[in-house]
Amino acid sequence: MISAEHLGRRFGPYVYPVERERISQLAAAVGELHPIYHDRAAAQSAGLPDLPAPPTLATCYGLWANVALLHELAEIHALLPRMLHGEQHYTYHTPVYAGDTLTATSEITSIVHKHGQTGPFDLLTLETQLVNQHGALAITDRLVAVVRPAYAPLYLPPLQPPQYSAATPLPGATVLPPVTEVAPGVALPTFHAPPLLAEDMLRYAAASLDYNPLHTDAEYAHSLGMEGVIAHGMLVMGQMARLATALGGPLGLRSFNVRFLGPTHPGDTLGFGGMISAVDSAASPQRVEAELWAMTSDATPRARGVVQVALAE
Repeated sequence: MISAEHLGRRFGPYVYPVERERISQLAAAVGELHPIYHDRAAAQSAGLPDLPAPPTLATCYGLWANVALLHELAEIHALLPRMLHGEQHYTYHTPVYAGDTLTATSEITSIVHKHGQTGPFDLLTLETQLVNQHGALAITDRLVAVVRPAYAPLYLPPLQPPQYSAATPLPGATVLPPVTEVAPGVALPTFHAPPLLAEDMLRYAAASLDYNPLHTDAEYAHSLGMEGVIAHGMLVMGQMARLATALGGPLGLRSFNVRFLGPTHPGDTLGFGGMISAVDSAASPQRVEAELWAMTSDATPRARGVVQVALAE
């Protein structure tokens, strides 16, 4: 268990260049094919200086890519292979583009000891501030993880993850149409992903640098008493984010919060949808809130979230 003495512990700073190739690969791994995430000329034609960061990029730079932080967390018994993503929260302050440099500092803001059906576990909340090269706060990333007790064997993720290859789109990827009607109760465009394959999880692991073996190593997953590997929660959230950007555009997101409700296994078919829940027409620019969800083909929820966007004037 994680000792309460670590509450308030800080980590960092850690510095990362935002790479154009990383943006493109991460977007492709969640099925986002809009050219602004893959082609600099297309981004500039849309009035952007370079490829914009996909909504979930912050976690790549704030945690998964940060081998030093992962080792420091392991020292306090929060080892990556013991972690299961429970919730993810983002607040967006300043746009992030390829070519930017982000400096991340993290803090443990909550440690809660709990007891479930399979025994004791910890709920660990890690909040990361990502500041750009101009000293402006770009993204606040708050992650809530379920940390399981020790199992054997356990091993750390690779110290040097393999080089990532060119972006390979998630099968069935499409470009969602922008949302043009804005009013409470309006449904967002829905889409279904093909049945999830183990190779889709490997693709996302390479794109996000999340090498938790729970998502890619069936033998390890079996050692935890599970049926097999499960999808990264952030793979599901990344697909949900396509609805968020269809509503607010690549720069319109102000906050995006998701709670993961159950594991997604190879062979599962997920459907994604959402509905506008509130519109603040008095705000400038206009603010819109929408509820988003991901469900299996038998309507079992896998994730629910809320996104707030500012519409372009």
